[in-house]
Amino acid sequence: MPAEAHEQRKLAAIMFTDMVGYSAVTQKNEALALKLLDEHRRLLRPVFPLHHGAEIKTMGDAFMVEFASALDAVRCAIEMQKALVEYNASSPETVKIIIRIGIHVGDVIHRENDVFGDGVNIAARIEPLAEPGGICLSEDVARQVQGKLEVPLVKLGRSELKNIQLPVQVYRVALPWQARRLLFSDQLKFRLRQKTVQRWAAALVLFLGAVAFYLWPKNDGAGSGLSPRIQRSASKAQPALDRRKIVLLPLKSLNTNEVSRRFAEGLTEDLSTKLGKISELRVIPQQTANRYTNQDIATIRRDLQAGTILSGSVQQEENQLRISLRMIDAASGDQLWADSYDREAKQIFAIQTAVAQSVVDTLRIKLLASERQVLEEKPTENFEAYSLYLEGLVYLNPVSCPDADRAIAVFQKATGLDPKFAIAFVGLARAYTIKEKFCEPGKGWDQKALAAINTSLALNPSLPEAYSARGDIAYIPARHWDAASAVKDWRQALKLKPNLATAHEGLAFVFSHCGLLEEAIHRSQAISAVDPQNNQGRAYAGQALIYQGNYRDALSMIEKLSEDYVAWGHGWPLGISHFYLHQTNEAAKVLEKYLAMPQGTNHPAMTSVQAILYAAAGETNKAEERIQLTIKGEARMTHYHHANYQIGAAYALMKQTEKALHYLKLAADDGFRCYPYFENDPNLNILRTDPRL
Repeated sequence: MPAEAHEQRKLAAIMFTDMVGYSAVTQKNEALALKLLDEHRRLLRPVFPLHHGAEIKTMGDAFMVEFASALDAVRCAIEMQKALVEYNASSPETVKIIIRIGIHVGDVIHRENDVFGDGVNIAARIEPLAEPGGICLSEDVARQVQGKLEVPLVKLGRSELKNIQLPVQVYRVALPWQARRLLFSDQLKFRLRQKTVQRWAAALVLFLGAVAFYLWPKNDGAGSGLSPRIQRSASKAQPALDRRKIVLLPLKSLNTNEVSRRFAEGLTEDLSTKLGKISELRVIPQQTANRYTNQDIATIRRDLQAGTILSGSVQQEENQLRISLRMIDAASGDQLWADSYDREAKQIFAIQTAVAQSVVDTLRIKLLASERQVLEEKPTENFEAYSLYLEGLVYLNPVSCPDADRAIAVFQKATGLDPKFAIAFVGLARAYTIKEKFCEPGKGWDQKALAAINTSLALNPSLPEAYSARGDIAYIPARHWDAASAVKDWRQALKLKPNLATAHEGLAFVFSHCGLLEEAIHRSQAISAVDPQNNQGRAYAGQALIYQGNYRDALSMIEKLSEDYVAWGHGWPLGISHFYLHQTNEAAKVLEKYLAMPQGTNHPAMTSVQAILYAAAGETNKAEERIQLTIKGEARMTHYHHANYQIGAAYALMKQTEKALHYLKLAADDGFRCYPYFENDPNLNILRTDPRL
């Protein structure tokens, strides 16, 4: 037939390449992206003919190249990566070029200046399995080049590739400039990701590849960057208190009814948010400040390292408000300023602006024009809607499912009364997110939350709290742990409001779960720089230290959590830290203590640590009983992946390799991709010596 005259079938080695993080750069800086693309082509194209390679086509930032020999293809790939390593060594971080390469040898069909067939399809599927800057080969290629290269090959395992009937054995080229790694680490990483690469690897790669552009620690006031050990030593010298670091104590309601009490609590949080919009002020987050209602000045000064204390009261009489405030110098105890405001309730925003201006004047802060404009903005003209919004804020902390329902009801009323009330839609989204995370996961609450956030941002595109809330929505199971979107939103929130605690907390959470442990600690330090008593910052720093193997430092950090912090958040990291320090009795006591608390009863994150204790002691029946209790426990969203990991560790200690790998893979699939922990955890040592791996 005529069509067949244009076809040629032959055996060939096919190479696919792809630039890491190119899409993220394109979205941020199209001109830079085009420049990188041209440089990428300039560097690599001359290498192909040196190894008898024929460029078939380019696909944006990707090459497809054909070779007559598998050996030529692999040598070309090594030379390409070497050229890029040399180029990157003398290039700024923002213009580094990193690629992945995949190679397969097989039957291909040439037709009309293009190439088709299984040889092409398999090479294209193997390429995403390579690490950034790495090379992956099929077994057919590895067999032909084994012993003919100056570098070793590492067998990773079998991969079930999309639309390829049979599994393919995949190998990694161990390039000489790459850090030497344990064989187990390579294989475990590969096992954990191979079946889910289409679902989440793109997001994770974007996250890691774009980290230099979006997230890599910058000098943005986010902490000193000291290690926890150095930070502790430095903190022994007490610095002079900065008056611009301020704590707003809960405003006291002089009315006795519950509605007025909630109004005062909500007004406190909203006033704190308004003060936080002043760039020269560092405001202690209200969740921490609320714990110091009845504390003396010396305690506040010592614990929070705040230079200024703001306190006061609220009284409501029909349509009138009386708000009294005073400012105290925390170092001397002297009163810096005091005033009372008697006005109509509908003038609440004018009162807030006047308070903020008095704080600014007293502390001799010069407002930017944009800050003055923000302070004078009215979020709504409807006082009833605003009162409902304040009530909703009270229901959001601490987290509980009944209070989330109450919050949803009042935020819906508030936005119904004023459909242009942007920050109220953020509150509604936060309540929906609580429902998705902790109450009814998988029932569409995330979609409702995202719709509310989109409405908020359409009304006010410069609302940092909206971006932070959208980051919270992205990094959950229902959104397939979209790390790239989450960190981009949190970064945007911090750009608009550098000391926004929820955004720093989100970044610390993602970094610790994705294995960027130094960055997680850096973000936790950023939180502590503003709020030394912040529980979330301590919790994420403690977890990152566990994953690094710094168990004593981790224990010290977790022990600083306040007693009102959630029970399981205390229990499992304390228990596992004691265990790693060979303090088994202390570990058992800690777990029993927090399991006995109402929020801790049979919590999977803690019963799974009990399974590790029993497994290490050789009590396999008790370990299995704890594992089964863990499996029956409620999934509880993001924290169940810790339970899966710990079940895997318990099975590893019991030398049940297949079960161990099964649960470790479940943990990674469920958002816990902290590969440094997988590599370093002594509980997994038995897996590293298994001959099948």
